[in-house]
Amino acid sequence: MNLRKGVLVVCADSECRQMLLDTLKDWDASPRVVGTITEARQALTSRSIELVFCEDRLADGRYSDLLDMTALSRTPARLVVLTHGDEEQAYAEAIQAGAFDAIPIPFSRSDVQWMIIHALSITGSRRDLTARRAEKRLAGGTEPAEEKPMSQQQRGAGHRA
Repeated sequence: MNLRKGVLVVCADSECRQMLLDTLKDWDASPRVVGTITEARQALTSRSIELVFCEDRLADGRYSDLLDMTALSRTPARLVVLTHGDEEQAYAEAIQAGAFDAIPIPFSRSDVQWMIIHALSITGSRRDLTARRAEKRLAGGTEPAEEKPMSQQQRGAGHRA
């Protein structure tokens, strides 16, 4: 399986970035690597991106600063948050904000592989909800009903060693 379009890695942590790049090699992906939100915005406007892996906190902002841009782009990208800290709380926050999913740091190669498979196999329903949320936020309205975040076991992440 390969990623037809690009992958964007937004990560300042060198170990985290290298693990993602090593895993993405197996998927014939053409990742673009940046270390800031500003660089990520530029990359999203200059290239067709299918999947974004973004650290939750960077020097110039947070993953949430990219959500509207990924949801409303010509070909909406799925944003996976690389979280620090309390896994359950960070996961719930990311999903409620409109991210596609979240992976705690440190993560395993299989976590990334599972996320790629999941991101490429899901139909547009969740992506459509993310886009509707972004449109409402930009228009100053209320967001569509929240999806209840799943527990770690429910989302299949219980396989971690």
